[in-house]
Amino acid sequence: MGIPTSQLERWTSYETAAISSAQDTHEHIRDNLEASSSCLNDRDIEFDTLLQGSYANDTIIRDSSDVDILVRLRDPFKANKDELSDSEIDQFYQRGHYKAREDYDYTAFRTDVLNELEDIYGQTAVNEGNNAIEVEASTLPLDADVVPVQEYRYYNQYSGYDNDYDYIEGIIFWPQDGGSIRNYPEQHMSKATSKHQNTSNRYKPTVRMFKNARNRMDENGIFDKGDAPSYYIECLLWNVPNHVIDTNKLRTRYTEVVDYLSDDDFEDYRQQHDLLDLFGFGKTKWSTSDANSFVDGLADLWETW
Repeated sequence: MGIPTSQLERWTSYETAAISSAQDTHEHIRDNLEASSSCLNDRDIEFDTLLQGSYANDTIIRDSSDVDILVRLRDPFKANKDELSDSEIDQFYQRGHYKAREDYDYTAFRTDVLNELEDIYGQTAVNEGNNAIEVEASTLPLDADVVPVQEYRYYNQYSGYDNDYDYIEGIIFWPQDGGSIRNYPEQHMSKATSKHQNTSNRYKPTVRMFKNARNRMDENGIFDKGDAPSYYIECLLWNVPNHVIDTNKLRTRYTEVVDYLSDDDFEDYRQQHDLLDLFGFGKTKWSTSDANSFVDGLADLWETW
């Protein structure tokens, strides 16, 4: 029988109220961190905030997790110069484009953000997690996961003259349990928009459909949703060819996406920003075994509906 069209339509629906609440939450936190009374304005730094995740990408579903908000330290920034020649690296430092700050680094920035959030919302409403600072305040429309990050520049060339340099801009942060995580949230959003446009605006509803299917599999005991985080589902579907997604009939779209993924080995799959591999080892990589279990679960959910 398969999953009815009416169910798939509900799974693809857009949570307008949730998006509005997420934006209001972001603005509330941003305005408070940027206020003249904020300690961040005393540090001779540049920072901004970004709404990210499912709310920012319009792939939010009912009963989703907290709002993800980045607080980005833009100056000082971190830079990867592996692609530069020795002479370019010399120019990089001699021209003063990079301002070293021995007195202020990511750790100091994270501490400032944590202290400021505690001052604004109260210590009982703020909890420091491994990646994010969790804020659960009655004054916010939604709970928020605030992630302090630092601007990350991957330089391809640098001369130091007339802005003659080229780099890919991303973010980097250091979790409490060690190591570092690098990502490219603005490119991630841009690639999603392009994919959405190139599939007759069917890509983002498709992401919502399969995220909801994951949750149903979890409820039915078919698959543990923790093994398929929303970010990885979005990246997985971004690698599916446009023509497979660009199908008007939802039942056909569901089965054709699952069939395509079932027959693939995920060898060349990339994260949605197209700058890092999706599968492998490390904190930002998904395991192929979990991905295969997810796809098998989708097929099982269809067959046992």
